[in-house]
Amino acid sequence: MKIIQGFIPGNLRARPGRKMEPKFITVHNTGNTNKGANARGHAEFLKAGKSGSTGWHFTVDDKEIIQHIPAGENAYHADDGADGPGNTTSIGIEICENEDGDYRKAEANAVLLIRHLMAEFKIPVENVVQHRYWSGKYCPHRIIPRWAEFIETIQGTYTVKEGDTLAAIAGRFELTMEEIVLANPRLKDPDRLSVGDKIKITKVEPQARPIPWPPCLTGLKRLF
Repeated sequence: MKIIQGFIPGNLRARPGRKMEPKFITVHNTGNTNKGANARGHAEFLKAGKSGSTGWHFTVDDKEIIQHIPAGENAYHADDGADGPGNTTSIGIEICENEDGDYRKAEANAVLLIRHLMAEFKIPVENVVQHRYWSGKYCPHRIIPRWAEFIETIQGTYTVKEGDTLAAIAGRFELTMEEIVLANPRLKDPDRLSVGDKIKITKVEPQARPIPWPPCLTGLKRLF
């Protein structure tokens, strides 16, 4: 997973510059479905100072993850005040929903980013929260109705949706079909997925096959 660092200038209001120890990860939807409202579009918007004091750490679309503010600095994205815990202890992630992008892939990329940040900063999954957690705003509006399922995906279990194929799911989460099949031994027919099926989307290394004993040593084998 490649993260592009495109930090906004330190003289802008959207980058307060206060040191922060990340304890939470806050998930947002951009709320912008316009064409071109992808990660690069939001990066340019922030760098131009058009967001006022509002800022966040990462924007994710179907192709890229762009970081705007170091994770060790706070950002005003949670709407809970300058000294609120959302703005001073949480990493803000915006997931793009531009109509010329693939939203499912953007969300999958956000899942990969969240896993990475959880591991890096030792953030427990219960501290992955909605924007609504801090301020009551109905955000991330595309994920709130299935929040429990979204958290399951972060933990490594994906629920099959209409139109999904194993190849598409594998590509979305940067896995191979073989890796998914290895992680799901009960997956009898990869070509027949049913909506609502739950599959593991974690990497499983293939088990090494035991080296057979040469015929001349089969007698010794019985001694061990």
